[in-house]
Amino acid sequence: MKILAIGGCGSMARYVLKAAQNFDAIDEIIIADINGESATSFAASLNNKVSAIQLDVSDVQALKGSLSFVPKFLHVFCNSLAIPIHKMI
Repeated sequence: MKILAIGGCGSMARYVLKAAQNFDAIDEIIIADINGESATSFAASLNNKVSAIQLDVSDVQALKGSLSFVPKFLHVFCNSLAIPIHKMI
């Protein structure tokens, strides 16, 4: 299973991803966050299944591009602001 964790540097997401990296069923995790430096730093602290990209979800084209990154991704929206993602795109 592959996971694209949008907002992956938030406190809730960090907790979830630290656990998820150790699941045998998880093959790859991409942390997507507006703060690319933070995403890269967090990904480096996890295992080799995890990588990072910079993503601003208010940029509709960038968001659409990341969602089509790999069509078979399981998209995980770790949204601590409680704003439904469909309201943003």
